[in-house]
Amino acid sequence: MNNFGGFIKSMRKAKGLTLEKLAKEIGTEKGYISSIENGKVNPPSADVVREMADALDVGREELLLLAYVQKAPEEIQGILHEGVKLALERRKKVARAV
Repeated sequence: MNNFGGFIKSMRKAKGLTLEKLAKEIGTEKGYISSIENGKVNPPSADVVREMADALDVGREELLLLAYVQKAPEEIQGILHEGVKLALERRKKVARAV
């Protein structure tokens, strides 16, 4: 499982969305969402990532970073991924405090 796809799947399930519902909300097909979640395709375009972020109530910037960590050279992917995880955790803590 890739990091971006796994994150999308966990957030989709946490929100109680089916593949069909998420696909409809972002204007795509459920098979495409499934392919993303299972790492069969690369992360989608920035526009689709933004739509996913809105549908899943996730910060656009963090989701874009997570999507594009995979496209970075392998030598820095781990460093970038840790930074994204920290940013997502901070956002969750702020959201809980509000």
